[in-house]
Amino acid sequence: EGGMPTVAHHPETVLADGSVETIYGTIPADKADAVAYPIAVFMNGKFKGADSVFASSNGGAFQVAKNLMDNNSERNNVVEIYLRGDIKITARHSNTGQMSGTLIVDLNGFTMNAGSYMIYNAEGKKYDEIYPLTLTTKNGYITTKAPLLNCTAYGSAYGDLSVPVKTMTFNFENLKITRTAGTLDILGKYTESTSITTGKKTEVPVNFRNCEFDLTGAPSGITIFNALDPDITQCNNELKVTIEGCIFRMNDVNAFTWYNITEGNDSFVTFKADENGNYPTLILPKTADAPTAKIPMGGSEMPFVKTGETAEGYIYKAGVLAASDFGFKVKTSITLDSQVTLNIYATDNSLASFVLDGVKYTDLSTVQTVEVGGETYYHVSVPFASDEMLKSVVFTADLESNDYKQSFDYTLGIPKYASRLIADDSVSANTKLLAADVLSYAKAAYNYFDGSADELKVLDAILDKDHDKMSTVTTVPVAPTETPGLKSATLVLGDKPAIRFYLPDGADASDYAFYIGNWKIKTTYNADGNYIDTDVYAYELCETVTYTVKGEAAGSYSVGNYYYHAKNVEKNDKLTALVERFIKYLESARTYRLEVLGDPSAAHTHTLFERSFEMTAYNPAYTEKVCACTYSEKTQLTGLDLGEEKVTVYFLGNSYTNYNDMSSMFGSIASSMGIDVDVIKRTKGSWHLWKFQNPNDEGGVTFHEDLAKYDFDYAFLQDGSTQTLA
Repeated sequence: EGGMPTVAHHPETVLADGSVETIYGTIPADKADAVAYPIAVFMNGKFKGADSVFASSNGGAFQVAKNLMDNNSERNNVVEIYLRGDIKITARHSNTGQMSGTLIVDLNGFTMNAGSYMIYNAEGKKYDEIYPLTLTTKNGYITTKAPLLNCTAYGSAYGDLSVPVKTMTFNFENLKITRTAGTLDILGKYTESTSITTGKKTEVPVNFRNCEFDLTGAPSGITIFNALDPDITQCNNELKVTIEGCIFRMNDVNAFTWYNITEGNDSFVTFKADENGNYPTLILPKTADAPTAKIPMGGSEMPFVKTGETAEGYIYKAGVLAASDFGFKVKTSITLDSQVTLNIYATDNSLASFVLDGVKYTDLSTVQTVEVGGETYYHVSVPFASDEMLKSVVFTADLESNDYKQSFDYTLGIPKYASRLIADDSVSANTKLLAADVLSYAKAAYNYFDGSADELKVLDAILDKDHDKMSTVTTVPVAPTETPGLKSATLVLGDKPAIRFYLPDGADASDYAFYIGNWKIKTTYNADGNYIDTDVYAYELCETVTYTVKGEAAGSYSVGNYYYHAKNVEKNDKLTALVERFIKYLESARTYRLEVLGDPSAAHTHTLFERSFEMTAYNPAYTEKVCACTYSEKTQLTGLDLGEEKVTVYFLGNSYTNYNDMSSMFGSIASSMGIDVDVIKRTKGSWHLWKFQNPNDEGGVTFHEDLAKYDFDYAFLQDGSTQTLA
């Protein structure tokens, strides 16, 4: 449902001596029995102990970890508590007094039953210096009647009068948490001693990431994120609670209070999307009342909006929704007419209206609909003249769902669509070549028509630098022939490429008929210019067009004739390059069509349809049945796979990029602006870009895999803090 925690057992390997190798280190053979010792403790990659209990008045695994982190000289040890089976906490002696460094409690896909006691008792002590503590619990199931975190003061929980404990950070990640009974709350009381003076308080960030809370068994009336002792009226103002992309299952959300962590009008609780764009989600029974409360997100109060349903009930999400939350998708394809047409397909889910290139469509009943993959899509098309194929159009979708309205902008165009095909290893070589030849033709047209240099740069990042050199045409220039019965013939590459036949003065256009092979083709007559244009698809323009005058064979013309004229008569290099690229595009379209439909000259089962011809003085009206394999049937080449439109953004760097979860922050900003983004982050502390570049380095392997796997629209590259990016 989005935000669902990913919980899994880590692989283990039993070695020849009976010891067990884990992701954190090796457990010796005498402690390898997971039934007898379901909890192991490691520090900095080395085994430090095993136990059968997590915490008790006599010790336990948490006490082992605490001893390793109390008053240690380095104050930066990394300690892991690793579960190898389900456990039950029977005592509350898992307190953090005098601990510093990093503690990871990996439930390893198992269950921690907290019984009636708290899991952590955050109790700070006076240190000689200021040291932080980070405690992360992740990857498993927690069943509890008590708070996950109970913060108590005893006069020095958040700092001594003279030396404050700097920070205690608590992270809860990828957990499924079930609340069964009890009167305490998930976060628990956060008391403050009246003896602590202002400015001596500890920073206590508490972060819930990608967790699922099952509160269907919890008593009504509890405060879910509670930080106040009943006898204390002031909350510690250094507590910051962040809930990222979590799921809450409840019977009646309106029977709960979300939080009471406030001071004045400021909330110390923030809800936000996680790094994958999953927003806080409610799942309620269909018989339950809709949620009425709003939660703080992005500096404002956001309601929960119903976005779908499951067998369990209705799904509600908070915050600025993504288009996918409305069940909305936009796909594109291209049709290879003699010009290139961009097809835009938008699902009818929640679509109230849309704007395409500045034109607003409010009456969707007038918009064509098509079935794609069992779904209904609205279909609109944008034809591009040869000198406009590098331009983009903006498609703005106005979505509505349960009185919630939001608009999303999609920037669409031929280069983006073609680049996706070129980078997609699942499509055929002929499809990739056709997409590249479309762009190569567009590049030549921009050069010939003096298009924007900035738009030409777009192609340099998509096309192989040698594509124009390697991709030569097979059509040989043909010397122009006589065109009896016509003034002349030529190739036009303007708004709609065509072979154009100019008629003699006073000639009747109905006297002329045009053919490719034995099939009459569609044409368009322009009375003002007294000419006839072929109206065919790209693959047909490869062929020689013959014509008759008053029923008698008269002459022919082809693109090859014009190619000869440009190369040998006008000797115009730009024009020759344009015609050559155009011919290569036509040839690739024909090759692709044969791949999709098969060779029309080969034996096959014909799919027949009726085709009608209008009556002229020399051609009586008639109807015949023909096969789609014939050149005259303009098969719509949208077989270039439909692709869903989304912006992909890549972050590469070190802790400067990773800190504050900047990539997720960027994703949230983009979503708030209605931009559907996929954010991919690769960071490693203290690294430089040259280390990512090295394919033999740890991060370099991942980076090079990403280059092969993803097609990024944008990338943020961040080098070392002391290095200037030249």
